[in-house]
Amino acid sequence: MDKTAWIVVIFCSLGIFWWFGEQKKIAEQAKYAQRERAAQSAVGAGQVDKTGPDQEVVEETPKTPKKAIEERTLSNTKADWVFTTGGGGIERVRLKEHNLKYRGKDSELPEDEEPRVMLNAHSTHPIGELTTGVGEFEDLVYAVVSSGDRQIVLQAQNGELQITKTFELSDPEGSGRGHVVHLELRMKHTGAARPFQISDYYLYTGSVAALFPKEWENQTGFSYYYEGDDEFHDVTHFEDEDLKYTEDCGEFIWGGVENQFYAINICAEKEYRGGIWGTRRPVKLAGYEENSGEYYAVEGAIRLPALALNPGQEEVFNYEIYTGPKHYRTLKELDRDRVEMIGFGRMPIFGWMAKPFSKPLSLLMDYLFGIFGNYGWAIICITLIIRFAIWPLHIKSQRTMKRMSLLQPKMKELKEKYKDNPQKMNQETMGLYRDYGVNPLGGCLPILLQMPIFLGFFAMLRSAVELRHQPWLSWVEDLSMPDTVTQIGGFPLNILPILMGITMVLQMRMTPSTGDKMQRRIFMLMPIIFLVFCYGFASALALYWTAQNIISIGQTWLLRNRKDVELVKRKRVARPVPGKGRPSFNAPSQKKSPKRKQIRTGGGKGKRS
Repeated sequence: MDKTAWIVVIFCSLGIFWWFGEQKKIAEQAKYAQRERAAQSAVGAGQVDKTGPDQEVVEETPKTPKKAIEERTLSNTKADWVFTTGGGGIERVRLKEHNLKYRGKDSELPEDEEPRVMLNAHSTHPIGELTTGVGEFEDLVYAVVSSGDRQIVLQAQNGELQITKTFELSDPEGSGRGHVVHLELRMKHTGAARPFQISDYYLYTGSVAALFPKEWENQTGFSYYYEGDDEFHDVTHFEDEDLKYTEDCGEFIWGGVENQFYAINICAEKEYRGGIWGTRRPVKLAGYEENSGEYYAVEGAIRLPALALNPGQEEVFNYEIYTGPKHYRTLKELDRDRVEMIGFGRMPIFGWMAKPFSKPLSLLMDYLFGIFGNYGWAIICITLIIRFAIWPLHIKSQRTMKRMSLLQPKMKELKEKYKDNPQKMNQETMGLYRDYGVNPLGGCLPILLQMPIFLGFFAMLRSAVELRHQPWLSWVEDLSMPDTVTQIGGFPLNILPILMGITMVLQMRMTPSTGDKMQRRIFMLMPIIFLVFCYGFASALALYWTAQNIISIGQTWLLRNRKDVELVKRKRVARPVPGKGRPSFNAPSQKKSPKRKQIRTGGGKGKRS
């Protein structure tokens, strides 16, 4: 590029960074304004009574129960479930195989003392507690009827309604891989008064928030499945009038709360007409109290079936509670479409395109991890497979672009000749392409094919819990996070996105240039746009794009010096004119004149006169 082009690139880059900075300031101001409005109507546990950005969240003081609250813990190899008699449910879940933070080689804590991921840590109400509306809890104290290694039975009396909950851990080798708890809910009318409407009650799904400040806000939310489709509302949905969100759901199956990597989900044994409620509330993230800014926890509940419980009548409802990671293979083993919790199709705009590619890529990545033992090398191997799969298209693209570059002098002549007649210039340009057998879209085929794969990879990696705390080489400690090596003036220095931008520039320098000067300058801005767009993304995504750039550079270098690309003008074949030569396909058919009938005038055998 010449001096002018570099000036344009530099000023555009500065403009982009300035714009992102201004947008961040505007977003922060909007968040503080939303918090001030939300604080006046916040519901549920952990309500806020102050709205300043530096003020702490005040947790709700639980009501004083009539009986002492007990805690019992059931465990398997995957998790510890702490049950409480206050509310009769799962107070919190400690995942044994998932550390909260990255464990470095110089960690002072033993492995068994590392802080683990804790689900429902931001709520004072247990998973499975009965509610009657948004933030309205029954606050019943249950008695422990029986308790064993894998099962606990809790019972409470709410007026004339007897409630019995039986929780049982699933088999660690079965579907759900030990993260499922079976809940049997018995409700019995023990009096003689009016019937109880079961649909007045909800089952609380618990609460989740982001695990760390850089986790994407729009991946924390409430999800539910009904009428054959899943719905997801992130924390930005619960604003102003939607802060107390409720919805009736026909053919309801499941509902729950999720963040980027983990989920709490309650699934009914069979579908019924039900409903949900959901809300959010501001929280402080553990370990980031001073600089966490503004973050929200999402909580919700699912409604019980629409039944009336008459005096003496008892109804039994069965549910499965999933409390674990959003691992594709694990969720795929569960029935009733709970694999939709993974959220491959939830990416804005392009989710429908990414979803078909995300599923096989996730399975392939896990398979290659079993071979290499490292997700970084598995991602590079996937990149090699994809690049060699589209190798024939890459060859065709390079040939097309080289022919296009050879046509540039002739196209320049046409532009000079017909500069005052754009229509004629376009006609002659298309005729030039036709004469030399050049398809102007042929050079875009590999890019068009890579975009759905890139989007599928992006959708998979943004929720791939397998990549948490997985290192690659020396400086990449966590493939699910940016590979920040240091801070320069408060700005993070991420190596892989910078390498991605450099390799994109090298790739474009090796690619035959096409189009006019302005188009080429705009094309050269693409590396900067991708660098800004992907700079804060997971390092696994930058690793994939960098690896495919390097492989593409090698493939382009192999094809660059080939002499089999030359311009050969084809002979134009004149189209037949209707009525001359071979009849046209659209020419009207002509009827043949009927054959004239011959009249015999004799010639038969006879006697001579």
